Amino acid sequence: MKKDFHQYMVHFDDFAEFDHTIKQFCRKMERASGLNWRITPAGIDMIKFCEKYYPNWWKITIKQL
Repeated sequence: MKKDFHQYMVHFDDFAEFDHTIKQFCRKMERASGLNWRITPAGIDMIKFCEKYYPNWWKITIKQL
C-alpha cells in the first residue's frame, strides 16, 4: 500500500488563491532559510505536492517565480 507523506493539507478553490498562497510561501521560505526556496526540504516537498495535485496551475505559477 502506497502512502503519500507530505506536510500540506490544503485545498485551493481557484487559481488566484493557489498562485497567491504559493508565491507567499516561497518568499517566507527564502527569508527563513536564507536559501533559494527550491533547495529547502519544504520547497522540495511543496514542488512534489503541486506537481501531483495542481499540475496545470503549478506550471503557470512556477514560470513567475
